[in-house]
Amino acid sequence: MDDGSMWSSLIELLCNLPYPEDSCQKLVNTLKVYYANAESTLRILDEFEQSYKPDKAIWWYTRPIFLYGILNKGMRQHNIELIFLFGFFIQDLYRQLKQEHEKYSESSTKVYRGQIMDQIEYLDFDNYNTQNVNSFFSSSFDRQVALAFLPERNQISPGTYRVLFEIEFKSRPRTRPYANISHLSFFPEENEILFMPGIGFCGDMDEEDSLNDKNEDVPMIKLYLDDDWVMKDENHYQGSNKKRVLKNTISMYTGNFRSASNENINLIYDQLIKLYPAEKQWILACKFDCLALKNSGDAEENYEQSLTNWYKCLDNNDELNCHINIGELHHQMGIHYQLRRSDYFSNELLREYHFDLAKEYYDLAIRSFQSVLEKRDLTDCEQFNVIDHLCDIYRLKVRISEEENNQSDLTQNLLLALKYREKEVAESDVYVS
Repeated sequence: MDDGSMWSSLIELLCNLPYPEDSCQKLVNTLKVYYANAESTLRILDEFEQSYKPDKAIWWYTRPIFLYGILNKGMRQHNIELIFLFGFFIQDLYRQLKQEHEKYSESSTKVYRGQIMDQIEYLDFDNYNTQNVNSFFSSSFDRQVALAFLPERNQISPGTYRVLFEIEFKSRPRTRPYANISHLSFFPEENEILFMPGIGFCGDMDEEDSLNDKNEDVPMIKLYLDDDWVMKDENHYQGSNKKRVLKNTISMYTGNFRSASNENINLIYDQLIKLYPAEKQWILACKFDCLALKNSGDAEENYEQSLTNWYKCLDNNDELNCHINIGELHHQMGIHYQLRRSDYFSNELLREYHFDLAKEYYDLAIRSFQSVLEKRDLTDCEQFNVIDHLCDIYRLKVRISEEENNQSDLTQNLLLALKYREKEVAESDVYVS
């Protein structure tokens, strides 16, 4: 399990991308090279190549062949290249689970899962911190079936633990999908609930309720389904044309990937460029923005690189509506310089210089956002986000006016902050509904 949100966000992104028609063929070709000396596997790959359909994704996932193992191993190892290769398949599994999840009507349910854990994972459950699962997470309604999947104690490595998860959940409005997949499974007789990667649980070690199986204690960890406030709403993925939908989908995850290493940030965006080579310019802009958010020392250079790439994407009618992204960058750059002002208490000239830069970038952001609003070519989500940015910018300008003791600017910025706050509240009614 992983307590970070970056991996969950990457899986969520993969579930919402439009994939090229040859994605399945690329996966098959890659696996045929990998399994070149395994004739039985090659025969199954031929069958997969000829008969795979999106509505059979769960059937193929639960079939006892290589797909289940290689996919979940790649997820647990955070193998970015591998999960991009499986992206269309992950999306098909997600869509089937989501469809079944929407039908799920159980008010309260308990399921079980036997698992081997290392010491760090085991101790992490001695509190109520939310844990997000890295891979697809299978469970059974039958406690004894879950226990049967556990090996004998003498068959596991030193420093590892056999545990039984008891997972209790009720229907929740904000969670990644899970569902009873028995009727879609290769094994319809198995009463199985499958959870989507990234789903969050909080855990409680129940020391009094340990099991005695074959004369050996198996501690039980109680898991409770947690609300997911990282997950994006579906209306985030809207746009007036297909290219803008793709841009909105990828660019909204920029902040989520900032916790990744520089190597993984580059790898994620390289894979996106590989998927959409015609969109390389603005995907590079997203990458440099992400690197700027991550590395404050190189932020200014990366922000400039991002801006340069966004400006190159502008055309006569701004099909992608890049002025929104340019406005967001100027907003971020203003915050960057406003925060940098506090780094120079002993140098008044540098402090004032960075304050002036902050105000300059805020004004550039305001102009970009106002030009976007004038075009009246926005989805409800885009409209709400633009107004939210304007509200925040004027709040930040209020702080600057207070520090500069500029009463005239303070009054003006305060009135504008209140104006956009009122608009934000009004727009939220439309956006949420």
